[in-house]
Amino acid sequence: MGRTAARPAPGALYSCLSRLRTWLDRQRPGAAELLATSSGGYVMEAGPESLDLLRHRELVREAEAAGENGDLAERSAALQAALDLWQEPVLPNVRSDSLQREEVPRLTEEYLRTVERRCEAGLALGENDGVVAELRTLTGRYPFRERLWRLLMLALVRSGRRVEALRAYRQVSSQLRDEFGVDPDLELRRLQVAILRDDRAVIAR
Repeated sequence: MGRTAARPAPGALYSCLSRLRTWLDRQRPGAAELLATSSGGYVMEAGPESLDLLRHRELVREAEAAGENGDLAERSAALQAALDLWQEPVLPNVRSDSLQREEVPRLTEEYLRTVERRCEAGLALGENDGVVAELRTLTGRYPFRERLWRLLMLALVRSGRRVEALRAYRQVSSQLRDEFGVDPDLELRRLQVAILRDDRAVIAR
């Protein structure tokens, strides 16, 4: 006769939940209240005030609303506040193949879109030198993210560093050809031509 696998005792579950509540309160006083009982067991209820990702998204929405109202400074500040909540890389200590495969790329993309919006806001405010420094780091970290290279080229040429902007184009072009055998996308190619022709209508846009 086969053996029946032993089921975890309820006491062990309660012990784990107690330790989890204690840990949550150590991280943020009162956070244990987020863990509530439900008809199906236990549920974690979190809102923007307790979960950085939700607060990040809330700030991005506020930034877009400010942009629609023409308040570029407020848009930039809200986007920076959203980025300040972020930690890179995403979920580095989570040992889950499915999360690393499915969620991490999605969250990283969300982070990068916010970064790009913040850099666009900085360019609109004339913060060219500061944007250049930020984008130098980002293009080194994400060398095939063409949108970041386009923003870097714009920041450089608007800072009066036309030669460096063209050098940046050559760098990303070489990287894309070496790695994937492709040319830069149409936006990057058009920007390079505009810089060569000193087409201020395109560069200032």
